[in-house]
Amino acid sequence: MIVEFTLCGDDKFATLNGGPYFQHSCAASWMIPCASQKELDHYYSKLSTVPDAEQCGWVCDQFGVSWQLIPANFTEYMRTGDTDKTANLMKAIMDMKRLSWDAIEEAYNS
Repeated sequence: MIVEFTLCGDDKFATLNGGPYFQHSCAASWMIPCASQKELDHYYSKLSTVPDAEQCGWVCDQFGVSWQLIPANFTEYMRTGDTDKTANLMKAIMDMKRLSWDAIEEAYNS
């Protein structure tokens, strides 16, 4: 079974049921760029049903779907080419269970 859908006006998305040969896993996740700590907290409260499984912004919902919550500027930061700043950023994120907007900004700017 194939499901085609539109996100943000882009209709190039489709999912395929893998049948009995491919089981659902957390190997694929949906990324949600968040503009603030308030927005991060909103998605944590709506999506996370397994708080012990939270790590680095990943959460698992009631259907077993994995979501990656990230600061909206994460991709921009990673593309700067500043290896010291991006290393600080990644270390900070990898050490967190739930993301802290202020701690991420502090790590990147240190």
